[in-house]
Amino acid sequence: MREAVQRISILMSALAALACSCLADEWPTYMHDPARSGVTPEEVRPPLSERWVFIPTHPPRPAWPPPKPVPVEGVLEPNKLDFDTAFHVVSDGERVYFGSSADYKVYCLDADTGEVIWSFATGGPVRLAPTLWKGRGYFGSDDGFVYCLDAESGKLIWRFKAAPRDERVIGNGRIISLWPVRTGVLVDKGVAYFGAGVFPYEGVYLYAVDAESGKLIWRNDSWGYFRSGWGSRSPQGYLLADSKRLFVPTGRTLPACFSREDGKLLYHPGFTWGVGKTDLVGGCYALVVGDYLYSGARVVTALDRRSGKAGLIWFPGRRIIVTVDTSYLLTGEELMALDRSAYHAAGQKRERLRREISSINRTKYSLERERRSLQKRKDELESSLRTTEGEIKKLLSSGR
Repeated sequence: MREAVQRISILMSALAALACSCLADEWPTYMHDPARSGVTPEEVRPPLSERWVFIPTHPPRPAWPPPKPVPVEGVLEPNKLDFDTAFHVVSDGERVYFGSSADYKVYCLDADTGEVIWSFATGGPVRLAPTLWKGRGYFGSDDGFVYCLDAESGKLIWRFKAAPRDERVIGNGRIISLWPVRTGVLVDKGVAYFGAGVFPYEGVYLYAVDAESGKLIWRNDSWGYFRSGWGSRSPQGYLLADSKRLFVPTGRTLPACFSREDGKLLYHPGFTWGVGKTDLVGGCYALVVGDYLYSGARVVTALDRRSGKAGLIWFPGRRIIVTVDTSYLLTGEELMALDRSAYHAAGQKRERLRREISSINRTKYSLERERRSLQKRKDELESSLRTTEGEIKKLLSSGR
């Protein structure tokens, strides 16, 4: 836990150092923008020095315990629900904001000094970073509500009840809503998007509200267990968006895609993308770059963001950031920089070869089945022939 606290302190210090340099580009949401690209046009010039350190009173309290450190039924499961192992921060250049899963508050710090300017308490853990938009801060809480605050003063502007009812349960030692908000709040083009609920059997919800007033635009309550009959959709992690689509990380499976206009489910890939095992895909991490939606836990896969089709390319790592020319891949043991065009071409060639081998194997299997079927039929005919010849011999010996 101490390591987690130190990690947050270092991250906040680095962000504050950037903010104090009067950079033109802000960092208003997690990973910079609605696509979660993690890329800014600003240039950071070393050497960097520590300006201040803010150590929260309590370390993060993640929503879920980590997977077992030993294989279960032969599978060592990666942590696909690690979206809240740290306090994530955002900044408008003058202030730094973060939510706390330990004391249920959102904090605003002076980016120049690290002093607390204000804090706002909710009724449950705040697990994801706020989103800043036009002088306001938006975030969700495990209490089942979404909040909009004045970023300057911390005063409440509006509160939206995302949970359908006032029911409480114990969640990893905390009293929370049966429908916690664990997607954060994505704000883009005047609309705030968020999800509520993590237990598909109890129902899960996806919302779009007016960012100014908090008034409901649309709600999708038809993609949980009861309506869809598929209980794997559990919205957890930061939402993403392109101009027409909203992408929702779903924990153990690949992200689901919805229409931004009306909230209709467009697709939810239910495959393992041929990488071997279901434990390789899914998770709460995703980003959108160009034509691709990247997601994964132990292997990062690139899907066609318009259709959700797989098989384009994959990366043997846990996190990836993609720029125009270079992809930066974090494996957990090393950081790599890949030539994007060269790796993309090689990756597509690899996939074409994999597909061709798979096609040959299917043809081989089909031919083998046909061979066995023909052999069985041949054996049956030969057996029938021997029986008939025996009957003929009997007839000849009897003189008939």
